[in-house]
Amino acid sequence: MATVKKDAAYGIIDQGLISLSNLGIGFLLIKLSSKNNYGLYGIGFAAILLCVGVANALVTSQMTVFAPEKTDKIKYCYTMLLGQYFIFFPLWIIFSALSYAGFYFHIITFDLLAYTLVLSCTVMAAIFHEFIRRYFYIALKPYRVLQIDILNVVIIFGCLFPAAIYRLNVSHISAVIIYGSGAFIAGFTGLMLSNLLQKVKVYEIKDSIKEAWHHGRWALGGVMVTWIQSQSYVAILSILATPSSIAEANAARLFLSPAAVISTSLAQVFIPRLAILRNDGKHVEIIRLTQKILLLIITVIFLLVLVIFFIKDYVLNKFFPKDYANIGPLILLWALVFVAQTVCSNASILLQIYKKFRVITLCNFFTALATVGMAWLLIKINGIDGSIQAMALGQLFLALLLWRAFHAYRNN
Repeated sequence: MATVKKDAAYGIIDQGLISLSNLGIGFLLIKLSSKNNYGLYGIGFAAILLCVGVANALVTSQMTVFAPEKTDKIKYCYTMLLGQYFIFFPLWIIFSALSYAGFYFHIITFDLLAYTLVLSCTVMAAIFHEFIRRYFYIALKPYRVLQIDILNVVIIFGCLFPAAIYRLNVSHISAVIIYGSGAFIAGFTGLMLSNLLQKVKVYEIKDSIKEAWHHGRWALGGVMVTWIQSQSYVAILSILATPSSIAEANAARLFLSPAAVISTSLAQVFIPRLAILRNDGKHVEIIRLTQKILLLIITVIFLLVLVIFFIKDYVLNKFFPKDYANIGPLILLWALVFVAQTVCSNASILLQIYKKFRVITLCNFFTALATVGMAWLLIKINGIDGSIQAMALGQLFLALLLWRAFHAYRNN
């Protein structure tokens, strides 16, 4: 238990560092750039999250649940790393070619071409970094994750500090370059610290990906609809409003970053352990552990919201430009979203451990449709507030479906 607590602490500190780097980039854009640039960065970051989610669905999530069954876990993980780039490298080439074609035929501007190319390179760096992080969690070495993410934060803040000191104008493109540079260098360093590099045969890579695809196709569908559900406010605000509206919604979300830190870090630490418990047939212990995690995260969110309620006006007046002065109500709405997401995540983790990816996808599909519909309606009625209200309602609906699905599976 002492080891688990220590690893959980590593995970929380590590996710805190990741959150700190994202906060640093976001806050610098808020202070030194326009709302429009911060909104464009938010759109790009949503695209990065989608691609990382796709990679997780097809590769790293499958690797997490299948690795405990493998005789040579390290070799298996390396075949999955190579398989990841068998999938994504051709897609990167195609996307880059289409971007160039769009510029050549005057469909997109040069600035948009530059942004899409930088984004595509950053996506490749981000999925590489995330894979290495997941590998170290599977290997039960969260201290390695912490080491490479300290490097990531040092690189990002090494770029941000000169901009902050000299008050340089930071664009959405330069922000994405900084993010991608930190991810790539941290990922490459992690690869060098691992013992992953070894000889493998092509058929071994194919076999690993083929096995992963059996469940990964459902997980992929789940990621797509989850992204639609969690990022629909970005897409619909970009259609019905402006990038400035996205900037306000994302700025409010920054206040709840510590909640995301706790939730994500505990999930990454405990999912590999839960998979091992499942492999050992310790089903009662799995339920008990996930219940403790849920209670801990909800308690932290409640305390965080209590603190935010008293300090938000001071922070907004002291540190944010005047055009962000009215985002206070959005912060409280985001708190509701995070509570609902925590309840969803807990049920989703249990279903992942038992490889019920199809069930997760189907539940997400119905709630994603409902969320998009509600977002469209509520944004027209309530503006930016409506986008976050729709997310909260969608997450509550999803939580109900996922927990019902898990209890139905458990009772069979």
